[in-house]
Amino acid sequence: MNKSELIKHLNTLRKDNKNAWVYWNGIYNGQTVSYKAYKTWVQYLTIDGLKHSSLCDCKPTQFLDFLNEAL
Repeated sequence: MNKSELIKHLNTLRKDNKNAWVYWNGIYNGQTVSYKAYKTWVQYLTIDGLKHSSLCDCKPTQFLDFLNEAL
């Protein structure tokens, strides 16, 4: 899975689970990735031990920008 495919997948999970926590774990670019989010708030995106998180209640474009920068 490349970067754009992963971002698209995480965004689809967000849209399909509007009022629920979303979890994803996998390998991206040879690195272990863990993800937990609620709506557009990424509580954590951990990439090989380096933890990222986004602002709460951000706009969908900000959510996508965050993923693009973090990955």
